[in-house]
Amino acid sequence: MKLLGGLLVFLACAGSGVWRAALIRRRVRTLGTLDAALALLRGEICDRLTPLPEAVAAAGGAAGETGAFFSALSAVSAQIGDEPFSTLWQTAAEKNLCSLRTEELAAAAALGGVLGRYDAESQRKAIDACRDKLTAAYALAAPDARSAMRAAAGAGAAVGLILTITLL
Repeated sequence: MKLLGGLLVFLACAGSGVWRAALIRRRVRTLGTLDAALALLRGEICDRLTPLPEAVAAAGGAAGETGAFFSALSAVSAQIGDEPFSTLWQTAAEKNLCSLRTEELAAAAALGGVLGRYDAESQRKAIDACRDKLTAAYALAAPDARSAMRAAAGAGAAVGLILTITLL
């Protein structure tokens, strides 16, 4: 019975380490896909002068959290006249961009206050500023992601092993 309990403790701790590693990977992927989607959105809004709902739908082909964000935003785009776009954008960001850190999420959420309200050049500057912040965060996170993922998974397994040995 003790062995089974020890095994369960080890597996729980190792699982939490693997979960933390997955969160690190998801954040890095989200930063990358969000930057790419904002580049596409920038082209649609500023170069092609596409209306906002269609531009958001065009950016919705991204993967992961970014795709969920733009899909959710596209789904509520019919409410743009009834509710401010900035509110819809911020709500979708908070619900779907969960892996981003607070400052990254704030940069992404703040962009919604500019889109559709100002001229194309002002929107371009706002998108570029947001992309610069996200690119800087990606540049810091991506090189260390693999080692951070290994460390998280290893720490979970190590704590599980220590607890198991202590309990037995």
